[in-house]
Amino acid sequence: MENFGLGLSMGFILAAVSPAVVVGAMFDLKQAGYGVKQNIPVIVVAAASFDDVVAISGFAMAISFAIDAGHSETDTKLVEGFHGPLTIIVGLILGIMCSYFNAQTRIWNTVWKVTCIDKNTTQRHHMLTALNLPHHHLNATQLLPARSQRTAVVLFLGVFLAFGAKYLEHNWTVAHAHPIGASTGILAALIMAGCTAYHWEHGTGAISICGHNMATEEHDHKAAHQVEHNLHILWDLISQPLLFGVVGSYLDFRLISVETFGRAVLLVFCGLVFRTAAAYFATHGTDLTPKERLFIAFAWMPKATVQAALCGYPLYLINQVTLADGWKNEEEQEKYEKWGSDILATGVLAILMTAPAGLIFIQKIGPKWLEKYEPPEGGDETVAPGEVEALVAENGEAEGGEGSEEAGALVAKEEGPEEQL
Repeated sequence: MENFGLGLSMGFILAAVSPAVVVGAMFDLKQAGYGVKQNIPVIVVAAASFDDVVAISGFAMAISFAIDAGHSETDTKLVEGFHGPLTIIVGLILGIMCSYFNAQTRIWNTVWKVTCIDKNTTQRHHMLTALNLPHHHLNATQLLPARSQRTAVVLFLGVFLAFGAKYLEHNWTVAHAHPIGASTGILAALIMAGCTAYHWEHGTGAISICGHNMATEEHDHKAAHQVEHNLHILWDLISQPLLFGVVGSYLDFRLISVETFGRAVLLVFCGLVFRTAAAYFATHGTDLTPKERLFIAFAWMPKATVQAALCGYPLYLINQVTLADGWKNEEEQEKYEKWGSDILATGVLAILMTAPAGLIFIQKIGPKWLEKYEPPEGGDETVAPGEVEALVAENGEAEGGEGSEEAGALVAKEEGPEEQL
């Protein structure tokens, strides 16, 4: 590829690890006890998250100088040169600011009530009894759990950041250049989610308003996982089909030549070989066994979400320049459009080659290569503080009242014999 900027952009697209595939599969292994003693699931997920930050940031910088819209003014070149660093700086600032907003847990832990459609009050009666809350307006309202409120605020802020940056990209120009791109919102949403989880887990980020502390400053180790679980459901049912459907609609395999197909497959394969080897040697000197090190290297193979979100973006920018009649000649236009189509095809082929294979590898090879942690016999199996509220909230959203009765029994068990009487 003659254009170094587009080549670098494609490299950052292909380098990213899919969190949708890796995180879910690794937490399944963690719940089953595999690799827990060596903390392998946490290592894989944390490294994959950092990898995505680097990939998105690098892509934002590379794409900023990859496509020349035909404006040769000095001011335009200067703004385009600062596009990448500005994307990273603004994304970090916005992500951290939004995470502090999410950290004000007194707002999200408030008991809210919403109009209830279901007239069956048995389930709500058990839930309110378990939580020692008043039963007034039982027929009209039900509780909105804190986990639902936290999920909503993280979801809406993430959507706002992504679409807000997209809006600025379309409507804000300085010297015919775009200082803010769509990558700014994606990076800000990623930073926001990571910092928010840290604030909730460590009880930090409190802000005082008129002498009132807006955060509980309690260490909540389950809040981030509860929100992740809810967002994972939304991703599986709504967002994932839409994202991959849109990307698939852009791709027409009839227009992909055999040469392009072969080069794309070879490029993805070579990248995986070098990536796997580098990841294996990066864990040298640790207490991990060779099989565990090899498992970590292969666990970073799946590519899906980041590739689906970004592989069509270079072609989109190229089409925008075409609509604005910004090419020097028709030959340059055809050349860039071919490059954009090649990047899109390579990204989609990377998904088809690595996502299913990576998921199957983690699910099938993980239990064979990783050591399973067995809890000691006679250990403390009591419910930890904070788990009861989450259990009540979770069962309160399910159908029927049987789950709420079990949660109420757990609450009674923790209160002790005196309070039960």
